[in-house]
Amino acid sequence: MSKTFDLLNMRPSGIPNMEGLFGKAHSHNWDIDRDVDWSRGIQPDDPVMGPRWAPYSLTPTFRKLPLRARNHFTRRSFSFTLNSLRLGEAVAEEVCFRVGLKSRHPDQKSHAAAQAMDEARHYTAYSRILEMLNEQPEEIEKHTRTTFDTVLALDSVHDLIAWEMFYLESLATNVLRLIGQHARHPVVKRVFRLSTRDESRHMGFGILYVQDWLGRCNFDEQVEFAGTWLNQILTLSFGQQDPTSLNRTTRWLYEADVANSLELATAMLREQQVVLQRDFEDAAAGTRVPQELKSARRAGLLRPDLLEALRLQAHPLVRGALAASEKDD
Repeated sequence: MSKTFDLLNMRPSGIPNMEGLFGKAHSHNWDIDRDVDWSRGIQPDDPVMGPRWAPYSLTPTFRKLPLRARNHFTRRSFSFTLNSLRLGEAVAEEVCFRVGLKSRHPDQKSHAAAQAMDEARHYTAYSRILEMLNEQPEEIEKHTRTTFDTVLALDSVHDLIAWEMFYLESLATNVLRLIGQHARHPVVKRVFRLSTRDESRHMGFGILYVQDWLGRCNFDEQVEFAGTWLNQILTLSFGQQDPTSLNRTTRWLYEADVANSLELATAMLREQQVVLQRDFEDAAAGTRVPQELKSARRAGLLRPDLLEALRLQAHPLVRGALAASEKDD
């Protein structure tokens, strides 16, 4: 717990550009009631998202489904994703509170407080959209809850910030951008475009912090940190939309009165492997680099000496991220 002596003797972190993030949090701020028109509701048969957004939407079996079934599947997958994102915002808000309490630098405390407000605003906006859908939100996957519990069990500032940047922010940004691109409902499109703008600033804080923290570590510590995170990042899904379980996929088809729901769901999961392979090839070629790899590169985890020590310099996704560095940074 902080004492007045600690607060009186706080000093800025000295990290370049860190203080500027707090100013941007105010100049780029948005108001949940003033900047979003909530007057337009969501009709029960509105899929909310475009036809190519949902998991498995690029598979031949999905494309052959009746329009009503495709719309229902898309709507339910959006509800499922939105509920997971909402929980992620609650976890991120908790992380910000802890960073603000533990940090001894006023610029970091100020940013953590501003980001906590952003996360609270996102949580409220996503809750309103779930209410507009007027249906029971989809249950969150067990592995997602387990990962969030891992984050909430952390204690050190650098662990909290690393998990927030590489997992909570970077992975979420992939999804937020896709929703903003494919959303058909004006409220959803507006909310997610504003949220994505906030997340870019949040990742900037994490990148600046990790760059500085890594620079103060010895080489062995740098290798250990980079190895821990690259091994996680490189095994995460690189697809543009995470597949859902067979049980959930079958249920969504069954709810839409699709005959042979289990058989068709199984076919969709099988056909999705072709889509994932294509996504992998795009990432390996640098055509589309996942945000978590961009964040790792910008934070300094893809330095040649670290990659050589970890024997990852020839990994296809690493090579793709490095090849794309000049054009997408």
